[in-house]
This record gives sequence, C-alpha cells and structure tokens, in this order.
Amino acid sequence: MSESVLQVLLRLFALIAREDGVTSEERDVVRNFLEENLASADVLVYMDKFEQYLKEPQEVDVSQVARSAAKELSRKQQVVLLLHLFDLVLADGNVSGGEEAHLAAVIGSLSLEAEWVAGIRAFAGAARPADISGQDALLISHAALPESSAKFKQADLHGHLGILNIGDGLIYLIKYFGDEYLQLNHHYLPPHRNIVLRHGSVISLPHGRTLYFSDIVREFLPLSQDEQLSFEVQGLEYKFPKGNQGLHPIHLSEHSGRLVAIMGASGSGKSTLLNVLNGNLVPSKGQVLINGRPLHAGLEQMKGLIGYVPQDDLLIDDLTVYQNLYFNAKLCHKDLDHPGLDALVMRVLTDLGLTETRDLRVGNSLEKTISGGQRKRLNIGLELLRAPAIIFFDEPTSGLSSRDSENTMDLLKELTFKGKLIFVVIHQPSSDIFKMFDSLLVLDTGGFPAYYGNPVDAVVYFRKASEQVSQNAAACDECGNINPEQIFNILEAKVIDEYGNITNRRKSSPADWNRLHLAAQAGKSAVISNPAPAKAAHGLRTPSWLRQFGVFWKRDFLSKIGNRQYLAINLLQAPLLALILAGLVRHSEGGGSYQYGKNENIPAFFFMSIVVALFVGMTMSAEEIFRDRKILKRESFLSLSRSGYLLSKTGILFAFMAFQMACFVLVGSWVLQLPGLYLGYWLMLFSLGCFAILLGLNISATFNSAVTIYILIPLMLIPQLILSGTVVRFDRLNPGFTSPKEVPLAADVMASRWAYEGLMVHFFKENAYHSRFFKAQAAASEAVFFKDYWVPEMTAIASYVGRHGSASEGDATRQAVQTRLTLLSRQMDAHKLVVPDLVLPCADSLKAGRFSSGIEACVVQYLETARFAHVQAYAKARKELDLLAAALAKELGDGAQVSNFQLAHHNEAIDKLVRNSDSGTRLLEQDGDLIRTFEPVYHYLRKSPTLSYRTHFYSPDKPFLGQRWSTFAFNVGMIWAMSLLLYGLLYFEVFRKLLRGRKG
Repeated sequence: MSESVLQVLLRLFALIAREDGVTSEERDVVRNFLEENLASADVLVYMDKFEQYLKEPQEVDVSQVARSAAKELSRKQQVVLLLHLFDLVLADGNVSGGEEAHLAAVIGSLSLEAEWVAGIRAFAGAARPADISGQDALLISHAALPESSAKFKQADLHGHLGILNIGDGLIYLIKYFGDEYLQLNHHYLPPHRNIVLRHGSVISLPHGRTLYFSDIVREFLPLSQDEQLSFEVQGLEYKFPKGNQGLHPIHLSEHSGRLVAIMGASGSGKSTLLNVLNGNLVPSKGQVLINGRPLHAGLEQMKGLIGYVPQDDLLIDDLTVYQNLYFNAKLCHKDLDHPGLDALVMRVLTDLGLTETRDLRVGNSLEKTISGGQRKRLNIGLELLRAPAIIFFDEPTSGLSSRDSENTMDLLKELTFKGKLIFVVIHQPSSDIFKMFDSLLVLDTGGFPAYYGNPVDAVVYFRKASEQVSQNAAACDECGNINPEQIFNILEAKVIDEYGNITNRRKSSPADWNRLHLAAQAGKSAVISNPAPAKAAHGLRTPSWLRQFGVFWKRDFLSKIGNRQYLAINLLQAPLLALILAGLVRHSEGGGSYQYGKNENIPAFFFMSIVVALFVGMTMSAEEIFRDRKILKRESFLSLSRSGYLLSKTGILFAFMAFQMACFVLVGSWVLQLPGLYLGYWLMLFSLGCFAILLGLNISATFNSAVTIYILIPLMLIPQLILSGTVVRFDRLNPGFTSPKEVPLAADVMASRWAYEGLMVHFFKENAYHSRFFKAQAAASEAVFFKDYWVPEMTAIASYVGRHGSASEGDATRQAVQTRLTLLSRQMDAHKLVVPDLVLPCADSLKAGRFSSGIEACVVQYLETARFAHVQAYAKARKELDLLAAALAKELGDGAQVSNFQLAHHNEAIDKLVRNSDSGTRLLEQDGDLIRTFEPVYHYLRKSPTLSYRTHFYSPDKPFLGQRWSTFAFNVGMIWAMSLLLYGLLYFEVFRKLLRGRKG
C-alpha cells in the first residue's frame, strides 16, 4: 500500500470517527488496521497522523476522499477497508445518522456488490454465533446452532469460529466467539474481532488440534459426490533404467480442491515424482490410487482425469494465442460446434487475462510477442480447456518475475476453488506463494521424502528437529512473511570443523531426515481417502479420426504459413536452385546456339535434381516431430490418433514437396529446354521427395537433439548418392557389394538408384523422337548382339571344349572344360526363349556333360542357323526403322527438320549412358555364366522367378509377379513401397524403440 493511499484511508477513518466523538474503541480499530498492514515501528507514527487528521476542519468532503481512495484499491483492499469502517462505526455500539451518511458515501464510491456489503456489515456487527448466517457463512464448533443458516463444520472447539466467504473465495473473514486460547498463524486470536483470513493461514485449536486454510475453503467448494476425488500414493518407489534409486518410499493422501507443492534441491527427484504421479513413468514399487483405483493399471481410462503442464512451453510459436487455444479445444470437445468452441476459448482467455493478446502470434524466445507470464498462463489455458480433475505443473513460475509468478499461482489457487487437485513442483517460492499451498512434500537429495504436511507447519517442524531457538516461530512477527528457504538451510546444514570452517559434509544425511519423517508420519492418524462411487475418469470427448486429421492438418498448415521465413524458403528454394543448377549446366558446343540433344550435362542435371529432392525433403521434415515432441506429450493425455497426426503432417509436407518439385521441374525444363515429359519428371522427383520426407520424419522421431538430427542428414544422403549408379558405376564398386549381372542389393535399398534409373530410361524411351523407334531399335540391338557377339563367343567355347574335352589334360584344364560345357548348355537353353522355333538336337548330351566331335558339329550347325536367323531379324528390324524414319521425314517435311527434331527431344549423353556405348566390353563371363553388357536399355529379360524384380541397370522393363512393368512405373512404385515401409516404421516408432533398447 502506498503512502498516499494510507494517508487517504487514515483521513477517511478520522472523518467518520469524529462524527459523534472519537472513542477509545474507535482508536483501537484504527490501531488494529495499522498493525495488520505495517511494521510495529510505523504504527505509532501513523497513529499520530490519525490524531492530526482528527483535528482538521470539518469542511472536508467524505465522498471526495472515498473516491480518491477507491481509485487506488483492489477489490480485496476495498473489502478490508469496508470491514474496518464497519468496525469503526460499530465500536461504540451506536451508529449515528452522520456516520450512516458517511458510510453510504464510501460504499457508493466502491465497486463492491450490494450483497457483499450487506454480508460484511452483518458479519462485522455479529455479537453472537447465531448472527453468523447465510450460504456464504460457515460456523466451526463441536455442535451446530439450530437457529443459524450457516454451513457447519465439526471441530473439537468449545466456542464458535465464524467464517464469511466473500466473492466466491475472493477473501475470507474470521471471528471467534469463545473464551479458549486460539492461535492464528501462531499468534493469539482475540475473540469478537473481525480479521481477514489470509491464504495459508493456520488456526491452532485447543489440545494440539490444527485447522488449515484449505480445510475451510473446501467447505465452500460446490462439489457434488461424483466430483469428489481422492488421490493416494502408497509406498511409491522408482528406479531408473540403469538401476539407480530415484525415489524412496513415498506416501501421500490428497483430495479435490487442494494445491500441493513438491519442493526439493536439485537432484532430489521432483520432476521424476511428478512424472510417476501423472502416469508418464511406471513406478518400480507401490501404486497411485485415484478414487481407490490404480492409475498405472488403467492409464488409458484415467487419462481423462489428468492434465500435465511441463516446465517448457507447449505452444505452437507461429499460431496466435487464440489459435493455440482453439485448435486444442477442437481436439478436446467433439460435441461443440464453432460458436461453442469460440465461446469456450473466449471464456478461458478472459479468465487468463489474455483477451487483449488473442490475435498476437505467440513467437519464441528469440522473437517474443507476448511476455513470459502470458506464455505461462496460455500453457495453463491449454489444460483448462479440457478441465481435468488433476493437473500437474512442473516449475510454473520458472523464469517469471515475482509479479507474474504470483499471478500464475493465483490462477492455480482459483482452480482449486473450483475443485481441482493441483500438484506443483516449485523452487524458492515467495512467502505469499508459499502460503497458498495446502500441502507440502519436501524431497531431499536422492529422492528421500523429508516432510509431508501443512506448509506453514513445515518451518516449525524443521526448526524443532534442528533444535533452533524460537522453534514455534514460522513467520516473521513484524511482517508475517515466511521464508521457505530456511527449510533447505536447515535440511542441508553443513558441519563446521575445529577451525570454524564450513565443510562439505552435511549434519544430517537424506536418510536421516527420511527416518525422522517416517517417525513423525507414524504418529499421525492416517487420512482415509474416499473411494466412494466417484467416477474413475472423466470421459474423453475427443473427436473422430477424420475430424482429428482435419484439426491437425489445419493447425500445422496455419503454423507453417504463419512463419514467413519458412514460407518464403519453401516458395523460392526450388525455383532458385533450378535456375542456378540449370543455368550452370546449360552447355553448348563451341559457344554456338544451345541444343538439348548436344548438352552432355543433362544426366548430371538429373542427378542434381535427385540430390535436391532428397535434400529438400529431409531438411524440411527433420525437425517436425522433434519440434512437436513436447506438444505430443501433452496431447498423449487426450489419447488422440497417432495416425491422424502423422498423416496430416506428411500430407502437408507432401503438398509443399509437390509445389517445390513442380517449380523445380518447370524452371529447369524451361532453362534446359527439356523435351516435354514434365509430368513423369515431376512424379519421380515428387516421389523421391516424399521418401526423403518420411526418412527425415523417422530421424526426427528417433533423436532428442537437433544437432544430432542435422549431423545424421549427410550420413543418410551420402550412401544415396554413392549408390545411385551415377557417381560410381555399379561395375566399378567393391566386388563384394556388386555383380555385373544385376544391380547390387545395397543399391536396391537406395531410393536414388530407382529415381536415377527411372529418369534415364524414361527420357530415353519416351521422348517424342525415340519413342517411335524404340521397339524396332531394341529388336535390331538384340539381333546385332546375337549375330555379332553371342554366336562367335558360343562357337569359340564349343571349339575350346572340342579341343580339350577328350585330351588327357591336368585337373585345371578338366575343370575349365567342365565349366565351359555347363555354360554352353545354359546358353543354349536361354537362347530357346529368344528363337523358340530353333531346336538343338544334342541338347540332352550337353546337359549330361557329354561332348564329342559329333556334338561339336551339332552345336556349330545350330549356331550357324541361329546366326542366320538373327541376320534375318536384323534385316527386318532395319527395314522397319527405315519405314519409321521415312514416315517421320514425311511428317516433318525434310531431313533437316528430322535432325532438329531429334536434337530437341533425344539427348546424346543419355543415349551413351543407357546404351553403355563407351564400354568396349559387350559380353562378360563370370561365375559360369555369360552376361550381356551391350546396350542394356534394349536388353529384355526373357524369364525370371515370379517374385524376383532384379535386373541389370537401365533395364527397359522389370519382371514382377509374372508381369512385365515399364522401368519408370516400377521404379516409382518401388520408391513408394519404401516410403510406405518408412511410414510403418515411423508409426510404430521402431527406430526410437531400438535406440532406447540399446541405451537400456
């Protein structure tokens, strides 16, 4: 209270007191007021000022003075002022007309409801217990008064304590009727005196009984039987995965409408206890009972009861204050439409004092738009929307100013008045905050409970245990403040050595304090919880899967477009990269005009496109789930759909990827004059980007550090690049990883390999020029291979076997002959699939491993016939190619136009790659088989196992399930199959569980 306000109040007291002569009783009222608000040294000073005001001229206007005071007083202070004014005018037992007029003037200037004023006047003038009446009044005694309509609470008290509740818990007044010795906060409670009952007050009754502030408040809570809730902790222990004891046996018993503090030094297990109590951790021993039902045994059914607000923010930075609450409300209340949700959110905003900030973006620690206190209240608001019966708070005042801390704790205290049971982990609370708590649990280092009971009594308990002077002095006699820090000063007091130096050794170990605590608890009567027909859980009213998906989608989408930097990067990143990369590789020979067909850098550009899709997808998603992890932890209490969340997340990222790859394809195609095929090009990059997104989401869901995540991105990317078939050809890899016959298995698990091969084959086969000639060209290529390479090779093998097969050669030669003979037999069988009408009469002899001059002649004759057949096939294919070329020339007009058309659609660098024309090897013998390396893009596999898909690189199609699929379509399907597998791993958190298992 400021000096100016105090002087105005004293002048007001003086004006009313001197109306009919100042009595000693009225002076006592003023002195009591000063003693309640000032230090004892200042009371005499301001009593002198009061005497001076009594001597002022009579012309001073009471209304003007009252209005001046009212402007500076809160509603609580106005109640206190009015109480003391009634004490003043009633002190001599007579209220004159002038005093009534002055009272009316003061009351008219205050912003207090008429029923409050009437209640305060009746309470102040009550001369006997029966005068205490009404639903807002409470009488505490050993027997009820039949003539009083007040609430009644039984206590071992011969006499009556009257309590008045003003403004549903705004302030409480107390008056004692009796002659027993009672103490209020360890000070004498005089009878028939009107006193403000402050938060955390303790009333000491006769015979050592104690009445706490929370006991009184609970009598006014409008809770039905179904809303009553008991919370018991029986012998709770917790061991960390490595076996260390985190919590030693803990016993608690609480109920609705209480604010419970958990305090302790660093490393005492406060947060661990909170996570065990709310179900996030499973205790090693003991149990938590809610209304007599085990929490951890039926956690899914209990989740509707429990709310959790961790120390860190659970806000979405890029949404507004209103949007954070609105989307959370939609996930909690399936039955509310938009008007109902809006009304609920606005009510919570009003209760939190955040109405003016509703449209402000929440921001983050580096870009603040709302204050720390507002962020804390908004975090609390997220839980208030759901209205759980039990709420756990981890350091709700951490990082806040003293004013914001008190405002936050005031809000939590108000929640208890509505019947909530609230647990708070708190560090170094102020005196006012400390008095708000109804119960206190003190944990010592190592998870040892050292005290459980009333907070104010805790100070007395530790002072007595340490045998300090003034053991019953919990609060300062002058100001009434309590210093909670003295609890820990006593708890952790150090031994002083013989030289007077403080050592690092404690006087009493945590185990010692725990033994003392257990002894003290054993002497108390157990508090019996009420396992009555109360509900085990509040039914969760979460919306359907489809509605959850919609909420997740809209919330995430608005969050992303609310981040301007994120949006700008996603809009500009792809086209800028395409412009830069395409501009760099736009090569023209001799500096002449640019021609797509002559640009040797087109394969490199496609490879860079793959790198861009992988990199953009992984960086875009790498922090998504990691960033949401705390929000997901809070929403786990709602039992929301994980698939709804993941599908909305991937859906939005896929949409951004679709846009980015469309921009990349359009800009890159424009700069490099790519020959159409834009849809296929986009589809491949989009598919690859979606794979990268899911890979990034798996990384994001697995690791707990952003640094680790971004270190892992290159580790994921580099194998994709090396095993794409571009940087290093597969036939140049370590022989232990590859085979010239098929793409190595290590590459088959790389999405880049499928993307690169698919693009190369697609742009070779499907461009507007070569698509006309591909089938005929493939037939010609096959004929050339067999007549020019295969037949001569088979003839040479037959000749080798003929020369050495019957000779008495060494073991090595016989082994070589047998190998060649086996190879010859296999090749003859395989050739039947190419030319089915051609029959080898001596095929059975070859299979049996027999060979003679006659068989050699049979094989040679077959090969000559085969060569002639392939010569005819080649001639047929060439004729078809000539006809197709003539038709194209006729269509375009002349040969020059055909050449330009070819250069505009068919790239020579891609042609060289997929036809392997730079390689001098056409046939390769390995592991007893002949492998075709000649023009792989024209090489169709005639037969393969039903479930096999494996082929050589740049194969024109892929066999699978008895069908032949185009390489482009199959490769796109393979990328999506890998993406689906990654989604499954993400949904079931396989990598995170494996990592956790290894750590355990």
